[in-house]
Amino acid sequence: RDGSSRRTVRKSLADGDTDMATMIVSSLAVSDAQQQELSRWRERIFAAEEEVSVFELAKCVADPLTFVAMTIFSRHKLPDFFGIGYERMKELCVALNAGYSDENHFHNRMHAADVTYAMHLFVVHSGMVESHGLEPVHLLAIFFATLVHDLGHPGVTNAFLVNSSSPLALTYNDRSVLENFHVSEAFKLMQQPQYNIFRALEAEHLRELRSLVIKMVLATDMAEHFGQVTELVSTAPSATSSPERHPVALEKDRLMAIMVHTADISHPFRHLQAHVEWSYRVRDEFLAQGDIERQLGLPVMPMFDRDQYKGEEQYATQQIGFIQAIVKPLLEALCAHFPLLRPRMEPLLERTLDHWAHVRDHGGGHVPDPLPPKT
Repeated sequence: RDGSSRRTVRKSLADGDTDMATMIVSSLAVSDAQQQELSRWRERIFAAEEEVSVFELAKCVADPLTFVAMTIFSRHKLPDFFGIGYERMKELCVALNAGYSDENHFHNRMHAADVTYAMHLFVVHSGMVESHGLEPVHLLAIFFATLVHDLGHPGVTNAFLVNSSSPLALTYNDRSVLENFHVSEAFKLMQQPQYNIFRALEAEHLRELRSLVIKMVLATDMAEHFGQVTELVSTAPSATSSPERHPVALEKDRLMAIMVHTADISHPFRHLQAHVEWSYRVRDEFLAQGDIERQLGLPVMPMFDRDQYKGEEQYATQQIGFIQAIVKPLLEALCAHFPLLRPRMEPLLERTLDHWAHVRDHGGGHVPDPLPPKT
């Protein structure tokens, strides 16, 4: 599947302990019963089931990010191809877990694991590897990008950092502040040998991978969203295009970047209860930011304003609005390029809309109150 005659890996630097899928189950299981359960989770991830929930996984394993990362890397044969060893990958995952703050309700290590799994769904079910000639280096870049795409996130938005003249905003000149910070932090980790899963890559491939990762992480800036939808719509294959040739005007690296952004906001068209949980978490993170903005005398947007939160009917209406205005157009535009995704993803999105419409119209105490302000 490498699709390339270029030498990719310096064998002398490749690790030998590359059987991650087996090692991760053996290292985490404390009983035969748990080993069987983890093996079932591994098979579900290998099969790229649409409705896998990282919250359900977390009931079985204390470190979902490491389990998801190693299982997905193994599913795509990346450890063998690039000489990435279990011990080095484990050390990297320890660092990534530490780099994501558990103080964040939404932008945390569970979110990183969830977005990585979403991207795995897209790769497996879209046919993009075959249709766009993706090589292993593209897949390594994709899954590294999703794992690190919010690394070090402070739990506030770019707008907050800019409006408060934060050091990060000054460093990155107010442009994609968080996204630049995340990818910079990720590659700083790669400077340390114990974390450097790219150590065996040839220089040419390492440059290509770094360029791809930067593009993909920067594409998760929501300020780029509408431009990305426009790009997808304007370059979508026509209904009469030959499915064998799949002519697409967008370059593959741009498509990959937009797909990572889609994965970042994909929870409305995946596991329903996981989506509901994510929606509460982002609400609470936004309201916590609003509390800080009020303390600093900064403007507070309505969605971030605790005083303007009116309960589940209003909240459900907001969820429907976000999905209809943001998520649905992006998914539909992506499915125009990758029609194999449509029957898998679009019905799940409609189910989510039906859920929020029911909450809006009938109430019933489905939506928990926001977490109280921090003292």
